[in-house]
Amino acid sequence: LETLTPVHIGTGNSYGKAEFITENNKLRRIIFSKLYDSLSEDQKGELLSELEEKEFNMDEFVRKNKIRVSEDMILYRALMKSPPSREIREQIKTNNVPYIPGSSIKGAIRTALLWKYICKDYDNLRDKIDSCIYKTLHSNLPLEKKKKNICNEFISKVFQLNDRRYDAKYDLLKFLHISDFMPIDHELKIKNIRTYSLFRNRKLEPKPFNNFTEVVTGSFIGTISLSPQIKTAIKNEQEYPLLKDKLEILGLEGGDLEEEKMLTHIKDTLREFNRWAIDREIELCRKASNGRNFCEVLRGIDTENSIRIGFGVGTTYQTLIKLIEEKDVNLAQRIVNTLRLGKFNRNIKEDKLTPPYPKSIEFTSQKEPLGWMRFENG
Repeated sequence: LETLTPVHIGTGNSYGKAEFITENNKLRRIIFSKLYDSLSEDQKGELLSELEEKEFNMDEFVRKNKIRVSEDMILYRALMKSPPSREIREQIKTNNVPYIPGSSIKGAIRTALLWKYICKDYDNLRDKIDSCIYKTLHSNLPLEKKKKNICNEFISKVFQLNDRRYDAKYDLLKFLHISDFMPIDHELKIKNIRTYSLFRNRKLEPKPFNNFTEVVTGSFIGTISLSPQIKTAIKNEQEYPLLKDKLEILGLEGGDLEEEKMLTHIKDTLREFNRWAIDREIELCRKASNGRNFCEVLRGIDTENSIRIGFGVGTTYQTLIKLIEEKDVNLAQRIVNTLRLGKFNRNIKEDKLTPPYPKSIEFTSQKEPLGWMRFENG
């Protein structure tokens, strides 16, 4: 996998100015205990005192006290344009080296396969989808749980290999093996991610907050394969009664379990889904009087053999709300308004939600979209 644009897959943690120093457009994440141990007793006391101040800055402390920061005090380095003004979201790493988790890749593939499955047979699936959504919207669950659970029952049934309650052991994609992708070469960078929202003045304007994030670029290597266990499972109709019928989702048939055929189908599906999703983003940007530059950036993305993963990829790539809007705009309106997914209620105009949902899109401060990677065959 080669990055086309910066990728951020987070740990859920962030760090502030007490944990890094900067020099020559490089951020150096420090090992606090080692730096602390190198200080004199007076400096230790001063550091502990200053740490209690809200605006403490390790950079300033190190320079003021002329502390020599040795190589063994540095956890890792990242490139930056200018020093971050607030906390930084941490990129997932192993031994301080960024990698791409297989689970992130599988999640993006699952969404694309689900999109294709629904596109192909929406008329026959309409009642099941409506029923599932109605059940969630009218349940007694708290609002936040409704948002998380919307359509989960339907989605799990798409990939489920028996008629019992959902169990990961009986999920079709357990036969899709995806390793973590480790770097061949990479650069860790600090980027400021801005959320641009379509305002009533018909302009895409950045929201008034900065989102400093570790991102990675480079090339990564790993494997995507079809589990050999599928050959045994397909013969066990008692355990996996729906497997033969569900193979079509992976581009396979009962008598033809060729791995290359599956991989080609996945790549084709990702390409179709990503092209569709990028067109929805361009549609949003075209509504803005200042959207031309955003559209040009999006049109420049090569969706051939591509996949989009991680933070900042947006609602269109992580949910099927835009597909539901295309197929049944009234249902989409009911979902968005009932679950309060936007600040404003949505109306319908010319078979589209208005204001649009989603009406925000994320770019780095250099106008780069996030999360795009390209497959290269090994």
